[in-house]
Amino acid sequence: MEEPIIRLIEKMLYQKIILYNDLLNCFHEERVSLINVDLDKLWRISQEKEEICTKIESARMNILAGVHHHKEEKSFHLKTIMQRIPLEYKEKFQKLYLRLIKLKSEIDVLRKENMTFIDDSLNFLD
Repeated sequence: MEEPIIRLIEKMLYQKIILYNDLLNCFHEERVSLINVDLDKLWRISQEKEEICTKIESARMNILAGVHHHKEEKSFHLKTIMQRIPLEYKEKFQKLYLRLIKLKSEIDVLRKENMTFIDDSLNFLD
């Protein structure tokens, strides 16, 4: 893998980490808004989450374009890309990869908790 491609991937991974942190913060804010029944803020957070997800998808596509610039692949597997990183960059990329995995799992937990909170609230009202 060439140096410019490695730098592009590194830059996009950092961007994804920042975006996933932003998304995690949205889920924290969403939880507070759910508890306070702040519908205006919930709508704003929903829009913000959509914008962040669009940016994450864009970063994903940029990484895919950098790695597969000569191929017609449309799938993206971060684990596969990690296997293609040269040995001298492995440690740094491994840390970025693990940070992304951790953020994704934290987001998934919060998302599920918020959904459960909504379901419980609706069942209570019913």
